[in-house]
Amino acid sequence: MPHRRRGRAGDGGLGGGCRAGLADGLGAGRVRAPLGTGVFAGRARAGQASYGIVVMDDNGWMMVATTPEPERPGIDQAAATSERAFQNSFAGATAAAEAHHRAGNEASARYYRQLRKQLIDGQPE
Repeated sequence: MPHRRRGRAGDGGLGGGCRAGLADGLGAGRVRAPLGTGVFAGRARAGQASYGIVVMDDNGWMMVATTPEPERPGIDQAAATSERAFQNSFAGATAAAEAHHRAGNEASARYYRQLRKQLIDGQPE
């Protein structure tokens, strides 16, 4: 996923961190996932979504965790991985909102603030 310095929410790329023209760090943006299209919020590395949540266009969501949390005694590995993915998604949506705000694109900044709220409200129990 290329990094996007300008543009509207939904026009591709990651609103947030980048390195060498590729998404790298916290942010959010439109993606194509194995199950369809949606908005990824979380951490990317070298242009690839690595840890976060994709809110699918068809109202579902998909966790992205390329490096699941290590197994530790007394810790539910799946729950820890899910928690980390959601925490990254909150931070990624915030980073995208701030990047769009700094660029003067208040409509996109508002969109990513709303996405953060949607992610927080939609966490599984």
